Amino acid sequence: MKKILLIALLIVGCVFAQSRENTNVALSEHLKPLQSYIGKTFKGEFANSTLENPTYDIQYWERALNGNAVKITHSVNNGEYGGESMIMWDAKVESLVSWYFTTAGFYTQATMIIENDKLVSYEKVTGNENGITKVKSTTQLIVK
Repeated sequence: MKKILLIALLIVGCVFAQSRENTNVALSEHLKPLQSYIGKTFKGEFANSTLENPTYDIQYWERALNGNAVKITHSVNNGEYGGESMIMWDAKVESLVSWYFTTAGFYTQATMIIENDKLVSYEKVTGNENGITKVKSTTQLIVK
C-alpha cells in the first residue's frame, strides 16, 4: 500500500511540475522578442582571447517575476568577473528598462529598445572606478 501511495504521489508531482513549467514560460507582451533566449546558456569567446590566455563570457537567460522580467546572469572566466541584469517594461517611460549589477562594484540603469534583431541599451553607469558614466551597447539577437 505504501508503495502504491508513493508511486501515486510521484506521478502527481511530475504532472504538477510539468504543468507548472508549461504555464510559467510566458513573458509579458513587451518581453516576447526575448522569449527564445529563456532557459538557454550562451558562451562567447572574447575577441582578444588566446590559447595561452582564453577569455570566455557565459550567460544564462531566465524568466523572472512571473514573466514580467528577464534575468541574465553572466560570468567571465568562471567568476573572475560577473554580473546580473534584470530587464522589465516600464509603463511610465514606455520602454524596456534594465539594471545591471557587477562583481566590480558598479551598476548601470538603462533604457532599452529592440530594433529588428538587436537589443540597444543606453546605460547610465554608477560607481565605475575608471570614470565611465554612460555606455551605449548593442546586442545582436541570434538563436540557432
